[in-house]
Amino acid sequence: MSGLGIDWSLVAGAIIFAAIVTPWRVWRRLWRFVRRMLHRSRRRRRRLATPGAYRSRKPAAAVDVSAVRLTRFWVIDGDTIKDNRTGAVYRLANIDCPETGERARCYRERRHGERAKFEGYRLLKGARIITVQPTGKIDSYGRFIAAIDLDGRDFGQSMIARGFAVPWRGVREDWCGPSGGLEMMARSCSANFWCKTCGASSTRDQYGAERPPPTACGEL
Repeated sequence: MSGLGIDWSLVAGAIIFAAIVTPWRVWRRLWRFVRRMLHRSRRRRRRLATPGAYRSRKPAAAVDVSAVRLTRFWVIDGDTIKDNRTGAVYRLANIDCPETGERARCYRERRHGERAKFEGYRLLKGARIITVQPTGKIDSYGRFIAAIDLDGRDFGQSMIARGFAVPWRGVREDWCGPSGGLEMMARSCSANFWCKTCGASSTRDQYGAERPPPTACGEL
């Protein structure tokens, strides 16, 4: 007992017991919430440190939100498209794809990022009418947040249905690991995916039925 009448050993034991009995999903959600709050705090501090630079990136009244017909394009990655005619870079508002190049955190993320980039190019190349609808927002990289329709079909939803993207939740997805975005992509397209590099795996189909993992590292 201390002077305040608190048995700190009991307090420590209660904390350890709560940590043991709490489901891992709760800790994962708590970690994602804390990470989101830290990300917003860092952005707020940078904005306060350099107010002029960030003020110029905020959406202004002059930002054109009218629909744009895309005829010449360059696919930067699965969720970022450049209009070669005007030089504008559009970031899809509703999806997140694995990173490519040096931005990828592991070999598997880089490889599937390249595959998502190729699939995005294939869908755009096969469309007769590509319509870009800006939302009026600009991200911290200067990209216009927009939705893209291919012959009346949503480009982002097509990427998700094919297993090359996940829905955008406001923060960059953790792609690696047994609960990362690569596994979510595998589940969305019912692919049997097992990555020995980063541990991402999917041993259940979209209906929840158990299936045995493959003997070698599978691909989406």
